[in-house]
Amino acid sequence: MNEGKVCRKILSVCLALLMVAALVPVQLISVSAASNTAYIYRWWDSGENLVKSETRYADADKLQDFNNDLEDLNAGWYYSSSYKVFDKRVTIHGTVNIIICEAGGSYVEFADGIHVTPGNTLNIYGQENETQALKAVAGTNDQAAIGGNSGEAGGTVNIYSGKVEADSYTNGDDAAGIGGGKNGGGGTVNIFGGTVTAKGANSSYDGGAGIGCGDSGSGGTVKIYGGTVNATGGHDGAGIGGGDDGSSGTISIYGGDVTANGNCAAGIGGGEYGESGIISIYGGKVTATGGTDAAGIGGGDEKAGGTINIYDGNVTASGGSCAAGIGGGDNGSSGDIVIRGGTIHANGTAESSDGGAGIGGGESADGGSITINGGNVTATGGTFAAGIGGGFDNSCGSITINNTVTQVTASRGADAPYSIGAGYGGSGGAVTIGGTEGSISESPYTYQPN
Repeated sequence: MNEGKVCRKILSVCLALLMVAALVPVQLISVSAASNTAYIYRWWDSGENLVKSETRYADADKLQDFNNDLEDLNAGWYYSSSYKVFDKRVTIHGTVNIIICEAGGSYVEFADGIHVTPGNTLNIYGQENETQALKAVAGTNDQAAIGGNSGEAGGTVNIYSGKVEADSYTNGDDAAGIGGGKNGGGGTVNIFGGTVTAKGANSSYDGGAGIGCGDSGSGGTVKIYGGTVNATGGHDGAGIGGGDDGSSGTISIYGGDVTANGNCAAGIGGGEYGESGIISIYGGKVTATGGTDAAGIGGGDEKAGGTINIYDGNVTASGGSCAAGIGGGDNGSSGDIVIRGGTIHANGTAESSDGGAGIGGGESADGGSITINGGNVTATGGTFAAGIGGGFDNSCGSITINNTVTQVTASRGADAPYSIGAGYGGSGGAVTIGGTEGSISESPYTYQPN
């Protein structure tokens, strides 16, 4: 009899505990079970010189199961499958992988950006068709949309596929779209595919690169292997490279369709008052336009072009006022330029002011070393500037065009003395074309070896 009462009491207690557990909200226990989610993985095959792609799968947690005030994402896999906005800045810890799904209108926005610091990695993937977006907006001054906070360089950001929008332009100040916060270097950015749109911060005085450094930040590494990339600098920031008063670090483009526009800075290269660092183009379609006083590819205002190597690709570069298409900004020398192949169109200043060379120096700065070993090259100088060589009041430096090129066409700007050589008011340098020495005044001039 007593044993029966004890059993009934125990059963009553168990039922009561089950009823209490049923009242506990699910989200306080855990997020939903991980889902086996497909994603597009891309990589660069250095043997075949192309991007390869395959579909892979990962057990991932659903981002939509997290609260809107999420502040931290720990190492692991996550997927987005419907509309979601996170209100606070989300910090990445370890290696975080985000898959943007195609089904369900998978738009996910980080309204105060994604905080990625050195030592941490954000990997972004899409699915077939790659139409759905991950958007990060810098909602607080001095912080990159994706990358560092004020005083911080960016961490590592790898974009393998999908659609990614990084906007520091609308609300931000002094930081890159992807890369460093104010006074921060660019970190490491690798793009293998997808569609990437990045805009640097646009304050009244200072700004950051679309992809690269924040205001006064230098260094970092940007590698683009494929995809469609549109990068626009904020005030005084390069499209890809340095922020205001910052050099670009190392930039390598292997493929893809890349459009980069500087704002008082180089399209690809240095920010205002920033040198270009090391720029290497191995392939792809590249369109780079410099802002006021800055090169299309090369130096910012009053800065040299640094080291520029073009191996292949379809490259169009246009300088801003007083700057070269490829080379130095206003008052900036060309640096060291080597063209080994590709189809190149380089235009100095299109305005009527004192111009920069198509390839070479900006206004009032001596030319550096220019070597053309291959490719089909067309270079047009701005007013008073050579097509290849010196800008206005600028000597041409050392220019060598070898007989291994397909064709080189150079046109001098209005009132310039040479198509290949010094600009107006500048002295001639060492010009050697197919083994023959001497500057070229004929315009346009075409060199096409037999």
